[in-house]
Amino acid sequence: MNFNDLLATYTNGIFDNLDEAATNQTGTLNSVYEILRSARIVGRMVYLIGNGGSATLASHMATDLQLGGVRAVSLTDVAAVTTYMNDDGASFCFRKQIKRLGREKDILIAISTSGNSPNMIEGIWEALSQGMLVIGMTGRDGGRMKTEFEGRFPGYISLHCATPPSTLATPISQDLQQIVLHILTYALIEDSKKGN
Repeated sequence: MNFNDLLATYTNGIFDNLDEAATNQTGTLNSVYEILRSARIVGRMVYLIGNGGSATLASHMATDLQLGGVRAVSLTDVAAVTTYMNDDGASFCFRKQIKRLGREKDILIAISTSGNSPNMIEGIWEALSQGMLVIGMTGRDGGRMKTEFEGRFPGYISLHCATPPSTLATPISQDLQQIVLHILTYALIEDSKKGN
């Protein structure tokens, strides 16, 4: 694929899937916004997890949530993740942190392109077992996060940024996830400016 073809395919992939990622999930996005707004008002913690590009997105969004007045932290710190990986294995690096830090009614935002990472699945199970609310954000076909949790647990909300299979599915999914998360965080920032 030459550069011009890639440019057209990539931008079309964003625009073709953006309506599904944002507009067609308006009800869910409104619910997530109100949950995060309520968390800000009552002082609940919001934890974010992800791997690779999703880990950087988790860190980025934790900061944006803080700018919106939400008590938020990403659990993707290199020292913490590698300590738990070394002591307990890679699959438990988020679960162990959530077990030690999370409290009932806190919120976990789990960001994954594939939805299949064992450490994400373990982290979600731990959060649900503690009575935390989980917002699972997936790309591609949603993977295990979609099949194991969506519609099966009242404490799990699914935000899906679907993309058809292609060599560009991963970056397009990640871009769509960032757009959706920016919509949420900047709505909270604007709301906080009003003193709400």
